[in-house]
Amino acid sequence: MPTLYQMIRFIIRRLIVTVFLLIVVSMITFAIFFLIPRLAGQNSYQLASQYVGRNPTPAAIHAIEQKLGFNDLPQILGVVMLTAFFVVIANLIVDILYAVVDPRVRY
Repeated sequence: MPTLYQMIRFIIRRLIVTVFLLIVVSMITFAIFFLIPRLAGQNSYQLASQYVGRNPTPAAIHAIEQKLGFNDLPQILGVVMLTAFFVVIANLIVDILYAVVDPRVRY
């Protein structure tokens, strides 16, 4: 039976790796869909038309930007990070409960 210290150490390592992978995937996604096109010279209208639809009018692009919240990136990032945090906490609780319910599980 693992000690409490070993279980906590295992869970903390797992949380660190999960958060690290989440950050890496977020950075790669940001680079692919925003940073690289922006560096290539596209503006927000071109980015929106590329990912939302083909050849929309500027008024339609602006309306879509407003509805999807492209103008409020910190709010989107906050919601995604908060959701990811709750997923990590849920995984932590499930891991602990699984070890408590099934004594054959070892960390």
